[in-house]
Parts: sequence; C-alpha cells; structure tokens
Amino acid sequence: MAANVRDLWTKNNPDKTSRTKRVHSARWGIGKRWQVVWTEGGVPVSETFTTRDAAEEFAAGVVVKQTEGTWITKDKKAVTLADMWDLWIPTKSDKARSTRDAYRSTWKRIDAQFGARPCHTLTRAESSTWIASLTTTKGVKPGEEPRPLGDAAKRLAGIVMKALLDLAAEERVILHNP
Repeated sequence: MAANVRDLWTKNNPDKTSRTKRVHSARWGIGKRWQVVWTEGGVPVSETFTTRDAAEEFAAGVVVKQTEGTWITKDKKAVTLADMWDLWIPTKSDKARSTRDAYRSTWKRIDAQFGARPCHTLTRAESSTWIASLTTTKGVKPGEEPRPLGDAAKRLAGIVMKALLDLAAEERVILHNP
C-alpha cells in the first residue's frame, strides 16, 4: 500500500544532458500543485493540494489508515443518509404496516434535514440538537406557534437515525455510528 505525491507543475527535463533535472510543465501555475495518488480496489484515485506539506500529510494518512483497515474509500464518502434509507426500509417488510408507516413519516422529517448529507459528515451533537428541537403544527390553531413534538415521536426519529447510521457503519460507509 502506497500513496505517492506528485508535483503537477514540473516534469522531468527531456534534455538528459542538461544539469536542470525538472522543468515547468504545461500546467505551470494552474490549479493546485501537489497531487496524491493511491489505489482503492485496484483503481488509482487522486486528490490535489495547494502545499506539499498538506499532500504529504494526506498521503501518510492514507497509508496508515489503509494498513489499519480504517480507510473509507472516496466513493463511500459520497454516500448520503438517503442512500442508507433506500437500503434500510426494504428490510422492514416484516414489520406491521403501522410501524412501516411511522418509519416513513419520521423519514420525511429526517430527509428534509439530513437526507442529502453524506453520512460521514453527520455528528452526534448535530442530530441530538435537531431531534430535541423538533416541532409539530398538528393540533395548533392558525397563527399559533408550533408546539414541541412528543417524546415518542422524537424517540422514533432517534431510532431511525441510529438504524441508518448503524447500517452505514456495517457497510463501511463510516467507521462508527456517531
């Protein structure tokens, strides 16, 4: 396992008789200069950085995390909570219809807030704060403020989020459920 750092702004001098080893490439001064290249499942993957130090630090992290087995591949970092919902809800076909309907109703709230977010960006503090702040307009007269959502509904939101993030950890989209 290796991660290599490349300078995108210079290239080896084609003139082998010259004392200058590297010369400007066609990309000189354009975009980020340093590129880290590593493999994920036999496919080369790269990321670019402004500074060499940042690139070398990232490359070292790639090697260590791949060796430890804690590396999350680039394609899995894009997986959203909605993607996990699509995998999770079919596994609940054995539950009562009312339970599945409650899950779907709860998912609508979660989806509006977190559905498009990549799983690895979610934090415990953020989800706990959001659950505590949930409100409803059910039973509220027009012009009145929404009232806090009941404890059972908040608990169900926590259960669904936990289940989705547990699945994400199981699928190695995230290292652990926050």
